[in-house]
Amino acid sequence: MNPNASPIVANCRADYRSDQSGMPESGLAAARVVAVVDDCFILAVDGGAKLTARRAAGCLLCPEAGDRVLFWPDTAGSAYILSVLEKAGPQSRLAFAGDVSLESKAGEVVLSGERAQILGRERVDLWAPEVTLSGETGQARFRVFDVVSKRLFARAAQAALAVGTAEGVFGRLVRRAGSLLSITDETETIRAKRQRTLVDERWTLDTGSAAVVASEEVTVDGDSIHLG
Repeated sequence: MNPNASPIVANCRADYRSDQSGMPESGLAAARVVAVVDDCFILAVDGGAKLTARRAAGCLLCPEAGDRVLFWPDTAGSAYILSVLEKAGPQSRLAFAGDVSLESKAGEVVLSGERAQILGRERVDLWAPEVTLSGETGQARFRVFDVVSKRLFARAAQAALAVGTAEGVFGRLVRRAGSLLSITDETETIRAKRQRTLVDERWTLDTGSAAVVASEEVTVDGDSIHLG
């Protein structure tokens, strides 16, 4: 504790006791928050007297320095801030000591603002029978990203994908395209137990050099075969 701190601040840090000289006799009163020390609030009442107070559990809006508040002094010498009457600044903060649950039994819960953030120190969970994310633009950044789904559909007018290394394991893969262009800068290897290519009209192989190596048999069959 700072040895140069005022008696009011030192007393506030110790046990929340209020300065009896500044305590109103009874009833509700208004005061100005002049300082905040941890969970204690130093109030200045009309007339210049100062006292310390705690925030009541029902006062959801957290008072800040400069705010005008409504407080109630109890008979034990403590004071409780019941409500924030006027904010000194444009920002407001809701603060709770423990777990918080926001619930609507039969209606909607809407959070609206120019910008909205959800910050979790450990994790954030979203669950619903149906979840919809919509927007003009979107970004997702993760160090590790896992997607588990029984069925997955993706549709896009245009897509670009840049991956350093990719691996895919499929029980069955079907690929359909109006036209397909595949460019490999170095080596492309296809390894299969059996491979079959079906072309309805014309198949063309254009290469600088070509080699066909078979350990057993090579068959070329056609109505007409032109070599050279």
